[in-house]
Amino acid sequence: MNGPNGPSPGIRSREMAVTPDRGWRSAHRWLAGAGLLLGLLLGSLATATGTETPQAVIRRTAEQVLQILQRRHPATPEEQAAIIEQIVLPHVDIQRGARLVLGKYWRRFRPGQRQRFISGFRQLIIRTYAGSLGDYHGEHIRYLPEHNRIRDDEALIRTQLVQPDGPPVAVDYHLHRRQGRWLVYDVSVEGVSLALNYRSTFAEQIRRQGIEGFLAHLDQVTLPAPVPGPNKR
Repeated sequence: MNGPNGPSPGIRSREMAVTPDRGWRSAHRWLAGAGLLLGLLLGSLATATGTETPQAVIRRTAEQVLQILQRRHPATPEEQAAIIEQIVLPHVDIQRGARLVLGKYWRRFRPGQRQRFISGFRQLIIRTYAGSLGDYHGEHIRYLPEHNRIRDDEALIRTQLVQPDGPPVAVDYHLHRRQGRWLVYDVSVEGVSLALNYRSTFAEQIRRQGIEGFLAHLDQVTLPAPVPGPNKR
């Protein structure tokens, strides 16, 4: 898995990612490519009224992201990263997602280690999923409002990913309301939580490497990719 100068950035990122089956991969591709990973909420949601329902947030976001994909397809790697970092992540509750991903280890991390993990996890999401933005192939979302669960400041929005070449895939969005805004902190595909998949991977690495070793590895995975220089003759 090593190149002439060590592991490539893409390969290093995949070492920290989950390895789902075909149904998960197809939905995973949509969640990244259509801007809905972890409930991808666009910047325009900042102007949404406090009375907007969680499903309305997801529906309107999906429609807006499709417009972006249609205009920018295929996007450059820089544009792909910018869409994830600048449009998506500001509207995802990264801290709650990070706590969910670490599970019992969150309490064992010191405050500085927690902040280091949150920063690294954020960069891992960008690096892992930015490249998937070009993988949209005509999928669309079917909403199942009769199966939604909304109680106080927590919501579960159930949908199906309708594929042009396969059976529909169940995709559920877990949101909570903070300061009047609905934010997504996890996504489940066919009943399998994305956050819990990461938790399993990270827990094994923490057991093998210890907290500092795990964080050092995460730092290496999320290093910025080198900028190619001019060819030398």
